[in-house]
Amino acid sequence: MLLKYLTPIFCIFLVCCGSFSQISTELKEQTAIIFEGDLKGIKLESKLLSINKVKSSDLFKDESINSKVKVKKVFTKKQIEKRIKDGLSPEFMKKIEFLKVPCEKGYNEIVIYRHGKKIFDEKIYLSSGQTRRIRL
Repeated sequence: MLLKYLTPIFCIFLVCCGSFSQISTELKEQTAIIFEGDLKGIKLESKLLSINKVKSSDLFKDESINSKVKVKKVFTKKQIEKRIKDGLSPEFMKKIEFLKVPCEKGYNEIVIYRHGKKIFDEKIYLSSGQTRRIRL
């Protein structure tokens, strides 16, 4: 009978005294934002990184994407009009490009320009070790 009452109390005690733990598979946790899309030629400004013109050497490809396979991306009519307005060609076969921007935990202001026009301007909150993906 006593065991019947002590077991729930012991379980509650264990849950309350437990601490939050985070498991990381990397040697160093990285807090970053990964942008994906048509990124060559854009200008990027952030607290930790500033690039006047993004080149191929600044970009990386995701290991989950086979380099020999082209990703078929069919744009909607609205997306095609927006791409033309931004000075881009409405390509239907395009490899996806990635740009990793290191950030600090907390709020990070990121501004991106294409052809002198601001296309992205946001403050993004990241916790320690968090990586966020944003498609442009």
